[in-house]
Amino acid sequence: MNNKNIKTSILAFVIAFSLSSCANKNAPKVIEIATTPEIQLTSEIKSDITFGVRGNCGMCKSTIETAAMSVNGVDNASWSTESKLININVNSDVNDAMLNDIHVAIAKSGYDTELSLAVVEDYNKLPMCCKYDREMIISVNSNDIAQ
Repeated sequence: MNNKNIKTSILAFVIAFSLSSCANKNAPKVIEIATTPEIQLTSEIKSDITFGVRGNCGMCKSTIETAAMSVNGVDNASWSTESKLININVNSDVNDAMLNDIHVAIAKSGYDTELSLAVVEDYNKLPMCCKYDREMIISVNSNDIAQ
């Protein structure tokens, strides 16, 4: 075989190889996905609780929210000085015991809730600016709030 035939053969091989590579690039690719057993996903149950709490100022807000957050299962608590409502996010099912624990924790910090009144001794421990009107109407019904 002479040099010209060798060069022609090599050139033909390179062209054929290049064409086959290009053809494979455009061919659809098959991807195999391994199947796995079905996985049971568990997600936390999140609930919101809203109820009225008597109070006055920013210091009240801090104390009320801290008291609510002290209850196991409470993720977040936010009390409004304007509406007198606390919104609590919990990470579990809300049951009567948990709801009672939240109301009692807030009452023990000196603040009346819709379901639990602070004892006089706890109310009297509050700073002067936090001594709210104990007759203040508090309710989740927006027509009855803080009148």
